[in-house]
Amino acid sequence: MRWPATLAQPAKQRSLFHNNHKVVYSDVECASLVSTFCQFFVDKVNRIRDSIAVELQSTVWRLFTARPYLGPTLSSFRPVTTEEVRRLLSDMPSKSSPLDVLPCSLLKSCSNVFVPVIAKLAILSMQTGKFPASYKQAQVMPLLKKAGLNSSSPGNYRPISNLTTVSKVLERLVLTRLRPHLLGSANFSEYQSAYRKGHSTETALLEVLDRVCTAADNKQVTVLIGLDLSAAFDTVDHEILLQRLQSEFRVTDTSLSCLRSYLEGRTQFVKLGQHQSPVVGLDVGIPQGSVLGPLLFAVYCSPVADVIASHGVQYHQYADDMQLHLAIHADNTSDGLSVLAACTADVKRWHMQNGLQLNPDKSKALIVGTANQLHAITSAVTSVSVASVDLSVANDMKALGVN
Repeated sequence: MRWPATLAQPAKQRSLFHNNHKVVYSDVECASLVSTFCQFFVDKVNRIRDSIAVELQSTVWRLFTARPYLGPTLSSFRPVTTEEVRRLLSDMPSKSSPLDVLPCSLLKSCSNVFVPVIAKLAILSMQTGKFPASYKQAQVMPLLKKAGLNSSSPGNYRPISNLTTVSKVLERLVLTRLRPHLLGSANFSEYQSAYRKGHSTETALLEVLDRVCTAADNKQVTVLIGLDLSAAFDTVDHEILLQRLQSEFRVTDTSLSCLRSYLEGRTQFVKLGQHQSPVVGLDVGIPQGSVLGPLLFAVYCSPVADVIASHGVQYHQYADDMQLHLAIHADNTSDGLSVLAACTADVKRWHMQNGLQLNPDKSKALIVGTANQLHAITSAVTSVSVASVDLSVANDMKALGVN
């Protein structure tokens, strides 16, 4: 028997998202690959952390300005009600997690039985500041990053965590209490679109496109840089994140304890077909596929917005996807390119000091403007310096799934 590593998508959807590849493994291959994938994902994070530590030894450490917090304190979460849990469970899709003891459809159809139990569990968790340990294990599905990559190389996959349905219910209950507090703070990045009502990949792309068109109307070209991060979610430092939540967003006491408990003591394993790898512990990172993950990552990276803005460069973020853009006049490109070089050097330094690895050599640079503007600049600008790496100007760039 052969097992699909990724599920097939409808033809129209595959075309839209540039994903026409389905990876299939035999039973023998699954038995061999589960441990390979599991160990690779752990080793990758360790290699990134070791690489950052080595590079920091030869890099001048910079003390980035801490941001003061002005606003209310979130010391505890408001009580959970059974009706709230009932609505949340009703709105959830009926798709079950492979870790579920009971299928999600049964939880929904017998909500009168299960809702009071889940509500009581959520109340105890928030009151004690402890996330249930049994819900902190993830079954990881290796997902090919994009079609066309070598499917036999573990480096071409990202680990997507499958979590239990009840775990996600608890996360959503925390999210509804945490999100208004975080998004209401001036310290949350203005141009971070992930997990914000009225903000989507579409609005993010439209915002960047609007700035590009405005620059062209002002007889300027736009230098657009798409930054590449390695395993960003998987390398988040828990202590830095918790300190940031406390000092820059004033999340304290049992609320902070609940988030600490949610982050710490996590484990994961890889399963392909009928074969499962050993369970491994995780000291860093936020599960990809979790409910709270994108918002916590946005909080983690929120200070980099001030670093970028200090150079007068514009930007937009969607979780770990970031584009920098700067409008410059075609007859005076050197000053603008120098600003971008200094900005990206500081952005890389900030990421390193926060345990994240920015890859300048895997980033992309694109120059956008009218045909006449591009004709005037093409011969003068053939590369852009990104964190001391000269990138050739590309003909296209993929941003948030769109070329």
